[in-house]
Amino acid sequence: MILFKGESMFLNLRKGLFVFFIMSLFCFSIYASDTKKSSVTPKVLSGRDVMKGVYEHAKFHKTQKSEIMMVIEDKKRKKGKRTRHFILSKKHKPEETRSLIKFFKPANIKGTSLLTHADEESDEKLQWIYFPSFKSVKKLSSKQKHDSFMGSDFTYSDIGGRQLDQDEHVLVKQDKDYFYLKSTPKDKDDHYLHLVAVISKKEQVARKIVFYNRKKEKLKTLYNKTVKNIKGGHLVFYSKMVNHLTGSETHLNVKKMDVGVKLDDAYLGMQGLQD
Repeated sequence: MILFKGESMFLNLRKGLFVFFIMSLFCFSIYASDTKKSSVTPKVLSGRDVMKGVYEHAKFHKTQKSEIMMVIEDKKRKKGKRTRHFILSKKHKPEETRSLIKFFKPANIKGTSLLTHADEESDEKLQWIYFPSFKSVKKLSSKQKHDSFMGSDFTYSDIGGRQLDQDEHVLVKQDKDYFYLKSTPKDKDDHYLHLVAVISKKEQVARKIVFYNRKKEKLKTLYNKTVKNIKGGHLVFYSKMVNHLTGSETHLNVKKMDVGVKLDDAYLGMQGLQD
């Protein structure tokens, strides 16, 4: 579920990774069907089965590097549009997933970087942010991961992506084209009460994810608008996150993407974070 306000956020981390940048954003490979008749009763899919397929398909390409434009609109507060550009590099390994975001525009945030290491076995997610103006690295606390990512409607945790067993997944229903899932965080201190996803069976991508806060309010909705098939894997190229409480929106537009690129572990570590 392949589920980003203020210019002064360098010192004051606020609410804010394809996914699953972004999720990213939330890509799926659910199951293969056998066209031959069989006497074996087919397995009934559980919510976890569906979500496991999501995470497995998200790793279809072991590495990827994308140039992304992020546009933040805050119409209610009349802040106008703020545009940011960054490079997202991601590498999937059996034991962990690493991602690195490096901003290159505008000039006042150039070099600001976010590093995420997600352990596949323990479901632990570590994140660090680098501020070039202070030449300092800050490890994000559990609480800070729910702050705004660079003034956007995505949190740092959203950008880093959720992990399979971080939530209890229930398959609410399905039709010819979609799975409908409700995912409830196991951690009672999680920022979200639950998430509801609508997953395209054909594209194997979550087309919509609704986030509810602890007050049972509809907090925000992620729309994955544009999906492309890149060498066998469906990837999101344009997403919009709408915050229902503030009226703000964040748009993520992939301008360029390469898959299967060489990415060294050092680059997706402290060395790359500060380069």
